[in-house]
Amino acid sequence: MTAFTAALIEAAHDYRYLLDRGYPESSSIALVGNRHRLEADGRLMLFRGVASRADSERRRDRLAPPRDGDLVLLDAYNVVFTIVHYYLGKPCFLSSDGCLRDAGANYGRVSHGELLLRVFAELAGFLSPRNLVLEAFFDAPVSRSGEHAAALRAAFSSAHCLAEVGAAASADGAIGARIEFILGPRKDIDQEARTRDPSGSHRRLFVASSDSVLVDRAPWAWDLAREFLEERHAATFGNFAAILDGQA
Repeated sequence: MTAFTAALIEAAHDYRYLLDRGYPESSSIALVGNRHRLEADGRLMLFRGVASRADSERRRDRLAPPRDGDLVLLDAYNVVFTIVHYYLGKPCFLSSDGCLRDAGANYGRVSHGELLLRVFAELAGFLSPRNLVLEAFFDAPVSRSGEHAAALRAAFSSAHCLAEVGAAASADGAIGARIEFILGPRKDIDQEARTRDPSGSHRRLFVASSDSVLVDRAPWAWDLAREFLEERHAATFGNFAAILDGQA
């Protein structure tokens, strides 16, 4: 479990105060980080862990587990690296919007290849009993992304998961395009789009990602990394929502 320091807790309240009043994220992080003398990890945790009250509530409202037959668009590196960073002991925490995030910061570099392959296999085994339609997307500019896509494809195949796996110039862009293709272009996801049938069946459309841009674009979001770690490892995490909103 990632413990929050007193300085980080105070900074979280200050940062939320500024966000709720429309101040820009970058300048607010700099101001609050300097005031509370936060190191790089603390600033990254603040940036990834705290959103405005309105944004947090909207994203929490989208979070749900998929059910049999649902279509899940998997943001592969996002989910896999959250699990990898947990195994490596990096700070992992629940953000104010309910999503599990970390302060691992790969910036396009991939190491710990054996651990990555282990996570592919474990994730495929975790998903195998579920009757889901999976489409997984890797970011092609990341080193060895083609090999990683092939390895995850093989892991899914061995676990008898129904999945398509590929690499795109931007996983976020490819997933966003799939959402728009299925639901049609729209500025906001309304209740009709969240509940209506996207493909002639009764399945719902999910993204498996903690990326706030994707969560905002999708009808439903599944925090797959959090569910995996909580179920497989009884993991517990520091919770920004509990600090800011008094929620468990």
